[in-house]
Formats: sequence, C-alpha cells, structure tokens
Amino acid sequence: MSTRLPELFLEYSKSHPGLVRQRKEFVHYLSGGMAVKFMLRAKRVAATSLVKKTTDFDFVFAVPDKLTDATMMRKFKLMDSMMSRHVFGFERWLFATYKIRAKVLKFDLVPPILYNPITKKRIFRVIQYKIHVEGQRPEGLVDATMVHIPGVKSDQILEEYTARFGMPIQHLKYLYKGVMHVLAGSFSSFADKDPSLKSRNPLVGDRKEKGLKNAARIKNLMKAQTTASTAAKKFVKYIEKGNVKQAYKAANVVLKNISK
Repeated sequence: MSTRLPELFLEYSKSHPGLVRQRKEFVHYLSGGMAVKFMLRAKRVAATSLVKKTTDFDFVFAVPDKLTDATMMRKFKLMDSMMSRHVFGFERWLFATYKIRAKVLKFDLVPPILYNPITKKRIFRVIQYKIHVEGQRPEGLVDATMVHIPGVKSDQILEEYTARFGMPIQHLKYLYKGVMHVLAGSFSSFADKDPSLKSRNPLVGDRKEKGLKNAARIKNLMKAQTTASTAAKKFVKYIEKGNVKQAYKAANVVLKNISK
C-alpha cells in the first residue's frame, strides 16, 4: 500500500470523528501496529523502520461478558454499520478532497481459530476492508473484529490521544500487553494449534517478518514507558540474538507475568 494512504486515513478520521465516541454496546479501539505507531508519535519516541512499515488499521470491538450468538450478531451489525460508514466515507472523501479514485471492497470473515486460551479472547466475526486505488492492486486497509474479552472496560481508552487521532487508542499498558500477548504467544504450546499464530513466530515461523515487527514494536514501546520487566527485556534480547531455546523459556515467563 502507498505509505500516503494511512496518513490520509488519519487525516480523514481527524476531520470525521465518527469512531471517537464509545458506545454502550461494546468497547472499541485501534489495536496492533498502527496503534503502536500513533502511541510512539504521541510520546515522541522515534519508531524503528520495521514499526514504520505498518500500513493497515486493526480495530477491536470488544464485549466484557459472554453473550448469546443472537446478541453478538446485533452488536456485530452495529460494528458493521459504524465501520462501513467510516470506511466508505473515506472512499468518497479521497476523491472529493484529493481526486484519488479508489474503491473499497468489503469481506466478512470467520477465522478458523476462534478462541485463544492465553488471552481468553473469543472472536465472533471479522470484517475486512480492502482498498483498490485506480492503477494499483487492492490492499488491506481496515480489519474490524467483534470479540469477547473478559473484563474489558471503556476506561482502558486514553481519551487525550483518541481525540488527537480521531480513533480510540488504549492506554500504553494495555496496548503493550496486547502486542506482547501475540509475540510471546507465538512461542506457546497453543501456537501449535493455531497456524496463524505460529507463523508469526519471529524465529521459527513461516512469516517471521510479522513476528519481527511485533518484537520491534515491543522494544519501541519499552522506550515509551517508564518500566519494563527484566523477563520482557531478556525475551526481546533473545529474539534479537536468534536464541530459540532461551526465547521459548523467556516467553513462558512473560506470559505468566502478563496473565496475572
């Protein structure tokens, strides 16, 4: 994707703040690599090249309690309405503001692995929005995931940065924990049952580059916060050195610490 499109999506979101206000139906926020980029920008921490490469937006729409499928479907439809209004509005705004001809493509997905015992998260459904700019191939722009996260609360959202970016952003500790769960989780026994997670292992995965991005994000986020555990620092160091055996051991310690 053109590195310009994410910045244009940010510009659009700032001037069209339809995602800013929290709803009673769920807690929604930007997660993943783009949230890390924005957090580092707000904290004035220089992002490394791997972190800067993120170009897509991952939004989570979370409910704290386990609900019936019918209730989850109603909430999913509200998520669909919110995100589609915003993303298709971006498509129209691109042409009206910059004369960029683009078409948004929408897909409904149900991942093969729905429950993660490490995070206790259960995915209900995902909407993926790709964007096809005239003369270029379609690429991923936004993923929106409806998920059950036990105990999730709206006070995890950092209002100051949410207003600044036009998208809900979590407090640093929750953002850090989310990225670390994915990184350390790729070294867990559960990863053997989840090919997508295992492929993101930065040392032995089929898509090592994704795991290396997560390692870089964690290292950058460590600079943005006042403290980071010794175990977490060792874990990142072992990944950087390519020490598979020690990285696996350290990952188990990290997972136990962040699950407390």
